[in-house]
Amino acid sequence: MATMKCLTRAGLLVSRGRLLSTLCCRNIGKTYPKTTSHIFSQNLFKNLQKFNSRQFQPSLSLSTDTSSQKPTKKKPRTVKVTFVDRDGDEITVDAKIGDTLLEVAKEYDVDLEGACEGTLSCSTCHLIVDKNWYEKIPDFLTEEEQDMLDLAFGLTDTSRLGCQIVVSDAIDGIRLKVPTETRDIRNL
Repeated sequence: MATMKCLTRAGLLVSRGRLLSTLCCRNIGKTYPKTTSHIFSQNLFKNLQKFNSRQFQPSLSLSTDTSSQKPTKKKPRTVKVTFVDRDGDEITVDAKIGDTLLEVAKEYDVDLEGACEGTLSCSTCHLIVDKNWYEKIPDFLTEEEQDMLDLAFGLTDTSRLGCQIVVSDAIDGIRLKVPTETRDIRNL
């Protein structure tokens, strides 16, 4: 019966193009029956031999020495956002660009509910935007957001949902008021 050698160092047994089992190091050098997909196995075996003999150099280093590989973590860009809470206290925070105002409020423990977690199916993240800032918001009011806002408590001409406004450079310094009450339309 023709045989093929176990895939050395990798510790794998391949048959019919599929991984059959992982072998222990003590099985290196054993022989196994040839399968109908012998050509696939032979090519894989040759490639592993090249790898083992260092003729094949992987592009990814598998070294565990991390002294030369210090990850550089860039500090996310931020803008200033001021929330005026239900008691009238101002909370100025550094909001990460790309987050929604709901996410920023949650991160800094601003009392903004967001019951639907930003899926635009409630109005509990209702915010009242300062009149000077309302037109500067680059995220336009959609019909779906307007439908949710129609059911919000204390609706004003400058009302928006916090889950629909994405933080950008355009709103650096924005001032937002949290309404005194919320209404979750899912409970009506």
